[in-house]
This record gives sequence, C-alpha cells and structure tokens, in this order.
Amino acid sequence: MSAPAKIRDLIRTRPEVLALFGVLLFMNVYAFSGLKERPEYWYDEGLNVELSRSVAEFGIPDIVIAPDTLSESGARIGSTGYPITVLLGGVFKIFGVGVVQARLCMLLWMNALVISLFFAIRKRWGSQEAIGTLLLCTTFAPFYGNGLTVMGEIPGLFFLLWSFYFFEQKTYWKSGLLLGLSVVSKPSVYLFFIPAFTVALLFGKETGREKLKNLCKLGVTSIAALVPWVLIYRDSVSRVSFWEGLFSHFKNPYGDFGFSVWGNIQNNLGGFFHSSTLIYFSLLTLAVLCALAAERSLAREHRTLLVVALVYLPLSFFQYLKSLGYLRYLIATEFLLFLLFVLVLPTLTRFALNYVPFLSVRVSRAAGAVLTVLILFQAVHLFWFSDLYSGRSAEMTVAYIQLVYPEGVIGIINAPQVGSLISPHRKYQYLSTFGLTKFGVNPVFLAPEKMPVAIVTDGKNNILSLEEQELLLMRYAPDVTFTEDFLVYKKK
Repeated sequence: MSAPAKIRDLIRTRPEVLALFGVLLFMNVYAFSGLKERPEYWYDEGLNVELSRSVAEFGIPDIVIAPDTLSESGARIGSTGYPITVLLGGVFKIFGVGVVQARLCMLLWMNALVISLFFAIRKRWGSQEAIGTLLLCTTFAPFYGNGLTVMGEIPGLFFLLWSFYFFEQKTYWKSGLLLGLSVVSKPSVYLFFIPAFTVALLFGKETGREKLKNLCKLGVTSIAALVPWVLIYRDSVSRVSFWEGLFSHFKNPYGDFGFSVWGNIQNNLGGFFHSSTLIYFSLLTLAVLCALAAERSLAREHRTLLVVALVYLPLSFFQYLKSLGYLRYLIATEFLLFLLFVLVLPTLTRFALNYVPFLSVRVSRAAGAVLTVLILFQAVHLFWFSDLYSGRSAEMTVAYIQLVYPEGVIGIINAPQVGSLISPHRKYQYLSTFGLTKFGVNPVFLAPEKMPVAIVTDGKNNILSLEEQELLLMRYAPDVTFTEDFLVYKKK
C-alpha cells in the first residue's frame, strides 16, 4: 500500500490517532520556534538548572556558593523535586549544560503528558473527549510558560494523570507511588491531591475494612516516593530544625519579606476581575456546575473525578490566594477544568438547545462548534496576546562574561539564571529570595586576595544594603559597556 493510501486508510479507520499527531506537531513546532528565548530563562528556573548541574558535576542536587563548594542545604532550595532535577542532571552529564538542553528535556515531559492525556482519556471517556481536551490544553499559553521552563508542574501533572488512572482501576499500589512522585515534583501544586484522593477513596462503595486496606496501600506507596529524596538529603532531613523551617516556609513563604497571608489574600481577591485567566476559568467552572445541576446523572457517571475536583479545586485556589498572585499554582486546576468542561459540554449544549427550538442543530455539532470557538480564542491569545515574555539576557550576560573576563572567579549576586550557566570552579553565589534569605557567600565581603574579577547583580531587584552597595562601589566600577537586564561590575 502506498503512503497516500495508508494515510487515507488511517483517516478513515483511526482519525483520532491522526488528530493526536496533529496536536503533537502543533505543540512541538510552536515550542521549537522560540525554544531558547520564550519564555525567558528566569530566576526560579536558574535555581533548578543549578541543582541539576550539581547532580551532573557533584552527584547531588545543590547550589554552588563558592568555587567547587556546595551549600549542603539543597533540600530547602527551590520547589522542584528530584524526578526533574536528577533526570535533567543525567541529561547535562551526557550532553553538557545549557538552556537548550534543559528546554528540550522539558519538551519531552510535555510530549509525554500530551500522549498520556490522549490514551488515558480515550480509554476512560472516549476519543472525542481526548482530542477536545488536548486541543484546549495545547492552545493554552500557560502550558508553554509552565512546561518549557525547568519547573515541576508538567512532570507532576504527568505523574498525577496516571495516578488517577490507576486509582480508578483500583490499583492503589501504583496509584500511590505515582501520587507521591507528583507531590515530590511540585509540592506547592500537588500536595492537596493527597486529601482529594483520600476523600474519593472514603466515598467509594467498598466496606470500611476494604477502604482502610486500600488507604494503607495508597499511603505507603505515596510515602515510598519520598525515600529517594530522604536518601539524597539524609544529613539535612535528620535535623529537627530543617522540618521546622520547612513547615514555616510552607505556611507563609513570604514572611521574611514582610508579606502576610491575609494581606496576600486581600490583594489577590481585589485583583480578581483584572485577571482574564481567573475570569475565564470561573466561567468554565460555572458552566460545569450548571451542567451538573441540569443533569444529575453526570455526578454518578463521573463520581470519582468530581469528588477529587470538589476537594482539590478550593484548596488549590486558596494556595493561589495566599501567594503573591502566582497563577502557575493553578495549572493542575486549569487542566482539570478543561477535562470537566469537555465531559459536560454535550449536556450543556443539549440543555441550551431546548431553549432555542427554532435551531435544528445536532447536539454533537453544536458542542463541536462551542469547543472550536474556545480553541480558536485560545490560539489567538497564544500567538498574539499571551504574556510569554521572550528574552536571552541571562545567556547574553554569560557570553559577555566569558568574552571579557575569561579568567578568574565571578561573583553572582541574586542572579541564579546567570550563575547556573557558569562553571562551578569560577563562581561565588549569594542569593536572597522567598524562603532563602542571605544565602551563600556574599562576594562583596571577601578578603582582597579572594575578590572576584567581576560581579554580576540583578539589575531590577537590588538586595544589597546601603553598606554593601557602598563597599561594592568602593572595590568595583560599573562595566558601562554592558547594558542588559543584569549589571556587571569590574574590579578596580
């Protein structure tokens, strides 16, 4: 059979597989079109790349704070877990360290998630539901903002998807392990699925004894996912002070900078109607609730998914409210609402058509038209109105440093996206961010014989005190030939 004939046969017999290839092609072409600079390599991503680089060069996720010297506090740095940093460390070990290598690795995670969404949703609900959900997800700008950067949201979602799949299959050993991996990947996003899965299990139809047994299976294997993390950081996690600090950070990561939880909640609620994302997903939530009210059988048909959503969605929204307005905390919420909306759309459409009897349109066509409008709306937003800021200022800074200061040690002040791309034997690092204040070695205070040949600071957020700034300018002069987002100072 010729190639055109095979394609025609595939379209006729398995159109959903062809649609999957189309979705993957769209996603990968868009991602590759700006892989190096969109979204711009940023602060938190730099921390995670540094952790991964340390895996490749020292065998443990950590931050270099002085030439070839680790902080030995890797367990409390960053919020992305070992499934991402250790795997990326292996990639760096083989292919070298760089933004492109990191982004390609994350693109593989995105492909794995999209393929998994297709097969899991198709098996549980059908091909049309799978393709509809994929199209909503892959035309959604934050999917690329969260997915291409070295963060834990998309890998965590990959683990979560299969955890839920096995949960519905009542294979609780597998479900628990994958749930644990999801939580470890990005605790601030996926931790609340633990109570969600627990409630869903308790609302099952099994006997009390069976529920307890299944809960133990789920819990034991979830905890097992923490074992590698404990082994990696065994020296840190054995100290009580570490857990006290971790609990304090999770309760309010922004306390050291004067932000209160209640203040953040007020600010985020006040800005609710200024966020198109929050308004959009509020409308999708309203649509899902209307469908559930219109057809009660939906609650029985999607019982487990709805219980998980009912528990998780309010908790994840509260996590967003207590933050500084970081919408990336809602990525799992957004994907969950996409799936729910696709599942209830036929019911919504049927209900709406009952009020417009002069329209003789099939429900499936009307639902398809609504979905098409949403997908086109998201695609237009993705290409022309999304906030996926482009830039390569960190890489350009590193290139300038390598060119002008090829020898000697470089001091990095609160710019991990620059520091992560400089060899460990050539840098001092000093950081100050949420949950990590005055961390590392401040190059400003080094003895004269140890002073770096140049110091790089964040040009937008100055963390140095007046005394530190005065000392910096006493010892260093601004390198005015460099005018990117970072400031370079050369030794006098």
